[in-house]
Amino acid sequence: MSTQETPPEVAMRLHDPRVIDRAGRLLQLQGIDENELGQIVRVMDAMFRWREAEQRVSAASRRYMRLGDNDMKALRFAIVMSDKNEHVTARDIARHLNISSASTTKLLDRLEAGGHIRRTPHPTDRRALAVVVDPETRAAAEATVGREHARRFRVAAALAPEEREIVIRFLDQLSITTEGEWSDAPFAHADGPDAIEVADAAPESRTTPRAPPPASIWACHRNGAAACRRGPRVSTTIRPRTRHARAGERIL
Repeated sequence: MSTQETPPEVAMRLHDPRVIDRAGRLLQLQGIDENELGQIVRVMDAMFRWREAEQRVSAASRRYMRLGDNDMKALRFAIVMSDKNEHVTARDIARHLNISSASTTKLLDRLEAGGHIRRTPHPTDRRALAVVVDPETRAAAEATVGREHARRFRVAAALAPEEREIVIRFLDQLSITTEGEWSDAPFAHADGPDAIEVADAAPESRTTPRAPPPASIWACHRNGAAACRRGPRVSTTIRPRTRHARAGERIL
């Protein structure tokens, strides 16, 4: 998709509460006139376009350098620290990426095998190795991620000081999320985590446990040997039997 095309999500007005929250379950729009509401939606649309552009540039830079996300972050960290005349170790990278030492070793092995870094003796710590970024990799990183960062800096620099303060306050407020209130709890059905309700079921149906019933001789007899091998089929609806037993017959 070119940068000039309108993203489908914007074209479908999926950021407009008048479309996605018509019943007003999440937002109350009283007191906001149509012009203000339209402008707010334009802000939401602009945020979406920014996220799309960020993801697109990030993916393009990874494809260009044939590296993963953590690989790129490690290289950028090493480049920045090198510019500060500081030596980077595996422990520094593990701390920066918040990954284990084993994962860091694999990451550095991968980067070294690709010719992106070298591990050399640390000048002051004999127990550690310093991570040095290859000059060609550094040039490629500057041509992709570095160039985009510089362009964004120029956009921010073009704002007036009071405009930058508004942007800072706005982005800081967006960074405060409520995920702690819902992300740690698993999604549960209204009737409890161990039950599901069958939609449009017959009146005699009832809620049944998710766990399949144990295999039985009756299931094998009714469905054949293949059913015994693959286990019983789970049914969420149980209907009462209407057939009556004849003399000497058991109903299972």
